[in-house]
Order: sequence, then structure tokens, then C-alpha cells
Amino acid sequence: MAKDTQIPNKIKITYANLSLDFVDASFIKSNTDCYGQYIQRENKIELQKELLKEENVDNLINTILHEVCHAAIYYSGLNAPGGPLETESNEELVTNNLTNIWHTILKDNKWLITLLAKKI
Repeated sequence: MAKDTQIPNKIKITYANLSLDFVDASFIKSNTDCYGQYIQRENKIELQKELLKEENVDNLINTILHEVCHAAIYYSGLNAPGGPLETESNEELVTNNLTNIWHTILKDNKWLITLLAKKI
């Protein structure tokens, strides 16, 4: 990761302060490319340490967005019993698609990041 890029160890989502922890890849799931996980009961997002390498910056950004999306879905209640994302497969499908779209939008429209940073 570039020396001028500092990743905080917390991210606030609704009323919760989630920790951002870089860990060894102990949570790799079979048949999937898993770089991170959101652990609701512990209020944390774990990310693989290998994502901190400069060549992995796109994967890092995408993984953070992905896990934040999972947390947002949880805090919004969309994955609660009876909710539209009640099943893990539906939640993962929506999370993957929204994450990939937002990553591309933000990467291709840097002005939007600047605008958001002005705390509108």
C-alpha cells in the first residue's frame, strides 16, 4: 500500500463503530475468492493482510466496499427473517453486484469522491 494511504482501524456504520482488522487468511471459504468477512457479533470487518500490498489495492477497495455493504444490509434489516435478503445467497448476490458497480462508479468518476469528501 502506498505510504501516503492510511487506513483507519475503525469504520462507523449507522450507530456502530466496526473495527477494521488485517489478519492472516484463516477464513477462506471453499470454492470462493474470499478476501474479507464481516462479523456482526464482534462488530468487525476482517481483511486479509495480503491486500495491503500495492498490487492489491483494487482488491482492497472492493473488499472493504463488499464487507461494508454486508454490514449496511445487516443494520438496515434487509437480511432479517422475512426480508428480501433473508437467504445468504440472495445477500451475497446483491452485495457482489452493488459493490462491483459502486467500485467502478467511484473509480471512473473521481469528482464524485471529491464531492462526497466535502461532507455534503
